[in-house]
Amino acid sequence: MNDSLIPAEIKNDELYEKIIETIHLFSSEIKNVLEVGASSGDGSTEALVLGMSHLQEKTLYTIEANPLRFESLSERYKNLDWVKPLNGSSVSIEEYMNEDDVEFFYKHTSTQLNQYSLETVLSWYEEEIFSIVKWRIPIGIINTIEKPDMVLLDGSPFTGNAEYEKVCDSKIIILDDIFDIKHYQSHQALRKNKEYECLFCNLTLRNGYSIWVKKELL
Repeated sequence: MNDSLIPAEIKNDELYEKIIETIHLFSSEIKNVLEVGASSGDGSTEALVLGMSHLQEKTLYTIEANPLRFESLSERYKNLDWVKPLNGSSVSIEEYMNEDDVEFFYKHTSTQLNQYSLETVLSWYEEEIFSIVKWRIPIGIINTIEKPDMVLLDGSPFTGNAEYEKVCDSKIIILDDIFDIKHYQSHQALRKNKEYECLFCNLTLRNGYSIWVKKELL
């Protein structure tokens, strides 16, 4: 597991602004928000905090597995008692994609992942699993929080579908990296789900993003 801080990707860009806009549009429906993949908290977490700041009753749960980034995340929001940083992997090791799943996706779904060799992609997978076990990273964190009204999923490339399955009934679902292994399948599932409407989508911003809202809210 990379033990260094990394620059925020979702920072003052279209998705950053759409996160804030979505919260403002549906503020009466939002109390509990879950973010998976908070990193150091200066990207998508910042957008969520800015968007939620005007809400009267609110809780933001932010999950980050990397201990160093989690420390930075916790320090950044230590004075906001409604922001709840959680350290660990969103799902259990058993719920990760397995190597066969990764290889099948790589060979049968053409995305920007294919600019890397299969061996490189599998090495990322193996390193991540090894690090979680070696450093005894807590697992299954997503199961410890109350049902969220809104979720932003941007965690590990190899847990996206498992995370989606756990929160797929949320009022609002934000997916990053929809043209990648992380959330390609989740995005396709929402496209077929008649209960959701796509509010915003951009396939060309990095690996793409989409924001989905339950039709009953529109």
